[in-house]
This record gives sequence, structure tokens and C-alpha cells, in this order.
Amino acid sequence: MSMSTNIYGVIPADTHYKKMAAIWHQCEDAKVTIPKEVVNFFHGEPPDDDGILIDLEQLPCCKVYSGEESAEGVEIDISRLPENVKKIRFYNSF
Repeated sequence: MSMSTNIYGVIPADTHYKKMAAIWHQCEDAKVTIPKEVVNFFHGEPPDDDGILIDLEQLPCCKVYSGEESAEGVEIDISRLPENVKKIRFYNSF
């Protein structure tokens, strides 16, 4: 079994985000189609309570790191993070 590391930037939920999340949840509860504008706002994924998640691995701020003694990982250039990213979330999945 292999493990993968995931790296996301988190833009905290603001008032607009919370309103859009409420619409998403209300539509789910009512079993009606979620408006396209709301789906697009969340990039097709259900809202995360922490805010908007941005996959950093696909952006220029993130590059693969290789070091001595088989060390492998990821290096993040914080000066190149997307605007408004306040947290970086790392997690491993199997």
C-alpha cells in the first residue's frame, strides 16, 4: 500500500463564503439542484468549514524536494502562495 501527501492552501471562510455554504446545504436538505454559481464557487466540491481549499501541488509555489539519503518531500515558496491563503494543510492518505 502506498501513501500520498496532499498539500492545500486554506483561504478562511468569510461572510460571502458562509452564505454560499448555507445555500449549498439548504439545497442538499431540500433535495434540489444546487445553483451552478454556488457549485462553481466551491469548484464542484462540498464546502469545507475552514474555507476555500486550493491544491498547492499544481501551483508554482510548490515543488518536489529531493535530498541526501533518499529524503523526498515538498518545498513551498511562501512568497508565491496565492493571495489570502492563511493556512497550509498537509495530510497523508493511504
